[in-house]
Amino acid sequence: MNKLPTIYGFNESSDGGPDPFGVSVFLAGCNMRCPFCINSNLINYIDLKEVPFERVRNYIVDNDIEWVTISGGEPTIHDDLPYLIEEFVDLGVKVNLSTNGLRPNMVENVLDKLSYVTLDIKTHDAKLYAKWVRWSPETKDTAIGNVIRTKCLLNTAEHYRDDFTYEIRTTIVPAFIDRLAIEDLSSIIDMNEKWVLQKYRRTNHVSEEAGEEHENDEEIKQTCRELQSQGKNVFVRYV
Repeated sequence: MNKLPTIYGFNESSDGGPDPFGVSVFLAGCNMRCPFCINSNLINYIDLKEVPFERVRNYIVDNDIEWVTISGGEPTIHDDLPYLIEEFVDLGVKVNLSTNGLRPNMVENVLDKLSYVTLDIKTHDAKLYAKWVRWSPETKDTAIGNVIRTKCLLNTAEHYRDDFTYEIRTTIVPAFIDRLAIEDLSSIIDMNEKWVLQKYRRTNHVSEEAGEEHENDEEIKQTCRELQSQGKNVFVRYV
């Protein structure tokens, strides 16, 4: 077995992605520092315990699991990510990669092994990306360009493959990504692309800078309805 990235979290069910009955594994570290991140303990390596790959493998085999989601943190910062994906594929499970899209070269490298990708597009605001991006080999001041390149890779793969699809995910955070920001972002979302809007959750892990949650979910639903009326394949997910 090749050296695998260390797994620091394991959920026996998935609350997002293609299959709620699939499992999720979480890798630590990230090339962004979004103040509304609910997995900041993974980002900052706080109180983490390693999950042996054998535990995940045995659970998958013993329970005939069909899907696994690789999340984080940001999985693509790990150069040994391809080996982990290959291990899962060899077990006969389909792999969903959850990524922020800042490393399109890594996504392209593993794309033929993936059955699903969840692409987390934060915003259309280059200034916010510049503020939140901390490190990435391919990313300096070109964060949005890299994300769009990743999106194009996914769109092309979906066009040519019957065994692959993807979704775009955006978290609505009143302090940063409000209704107007979502409308701006919609300009780069194609009509055929599955786009999931998520309500920001105020937890103990998020920064004070992230502010408060929406008091009324109706605004989010109304934004979704307006985008749908424009032909967007968008819906709201509460997690």
